[in-house]
Amino acid sequence: MGSPEARAERLRVLIAVAPFLPMPPEELADALPSSDLQVLAGATLEDLDLANACLAVESSMRAEMFQAVERLGALVAGGSGGLSDRVGSLPFPERVDAIQAIMDCLWVDR
Repeated sequence: MGSPEARAERLRVLIAVAPFLPMPPEELADALPSSDLQVLAGATLEDLDLANACLAVESSMRAEMFQAVERLGALVAGGSGGLSDRVGSLPFPERVDAIQAIMDCLWVDR
């Protein structure tokens, strides 16, 4: 398994490779630096499982953020001014929902 740094490097390369998949190995070899190919060659099934779990969490977070943007858009559509003006002009319950949507988008720290 190696050091934590080596495992982190394998994880970085596996996640970087994900957008290229599925791709024939020879094309993948052309798309990656040789140093990344060497790191990839040392990856284990455990490393792959970890990368897949990270990608699943990322996908889930993106979906939740997209839903929050949709909620926010529905609440402020048709208003005038910038986002803060539109949110500020909403009735209290909708304003709370809009602020929650903004937080769910990770646009502000909680």
